[in-house]
Amino acid sequence: MMAIFYYMVEHWVVTIIVMFVLWGCIGISFFSSIIYWVLSLPFCILNKLQFYLSSPLRHISKSHDSLIAGLARTFIGKKIFGFVDGTMYFVCFPLRFVNAVYFNLFVHISCSFVDLIAETIRPSGRAKSSKKRSNLLPNFCRYVVLKGSVVVLESLLFVIIDTIYPALTLYHGTDWKASISITKPGSWMSSVKDWRCWFGKGVYFATARSTAEHYAIGKNKPVMIVSRVSYGRMLNLAYVSDKMQQNIGADSKKAGRITTFGLKNGYTSVLSWRPSGWWEVIMLDKAGRYDHKWRIRPLYVIDFDTKKRMRINGGMSLWLNYQN
Repeated sequence: MMAIFYYMVEHWVVTIIVMFVLWGCIGISFFSSIIYWVLSLPFCILNKLQFYLSSPLRHISKSHDSLIAGLARTFIGKKIFGFVDGTMYFVCFPLRFVNAVYFNLFVHISCSFVDLIAETIRPSGRAKSSKKRSNLLPNFCRYVVLKGSVVVLESLLFVIIDTIYPALTLYHGTDWKASISITKPGSWMSSVKDWRCWFGKGVYFATARSTAEHYAIGKNKPVMIVSRVSYGRMLNLAYVSDKMQQNIGADSKKAGRITTFGLKNGYTSVLSWRPSGWWEVIMLDKAGRYDHKWRIRPLYVIDFDTKKRMRINGGMSLWLNYQN
């Protein structure tokens, strides 16, 4: 009897300690969420500033027919543009570091822990409430301790990577069902249909939230996936030849030529200005499923109907290991 008594006391003591830790985490996550929404606007501006400063000349040469774009296609122009972009790489170093710390550490960790704590206290699935309560400690160890530790480590790692190897926070408009298949197993499907691959086959992102909303509205439960994107070597379609320009349009065969040209010449992504009035970034891919998943790292998902961040049951797939 005493053994049973001591076991029950020990069990309840551990449960109480876990609950105190969880409530502490909930408090920290709650205040972190408030701080995030307060800081989201200035850091979105800093993210946009990084995009503009990283290659300032492209913003005065959006059109293929412009004088500046024509200069960029010449031998001397390529040298000038390369020198300017190389100089701005070093100038933007502090800005990349600040953005990397905010988005990788603060945003990624706080959003991940909110979902992991929610999964610990209120697990997804149809298990009975009594069984869910009995799984409190195992869930705490599995989600908050183990997975949470990896989230912190990968966030720290990508602060270093994003500072050296430029990344931007970009936006992808889609529907709720597709967002689950992306954020849980980490599977990004490339646009290969005619009307989806205007600038080449791959995964499309916008530099502005309004653009992602434009593409999502009209879908069943429209959402926006906010991601860190390591875009690598970027091909600006305003600087390509007249012959390559003719492949831009709603034709999957022609779009495939842009993708093939980009990948063959060592480009990871494509940048293009759509006449509608926005920039689009395409992570090039011909296979239909993007393989370099570490380059596209989801931060959180926004539901356009409620204007709130969506809970991802069990947390998102880890950036370093896309198999849960």
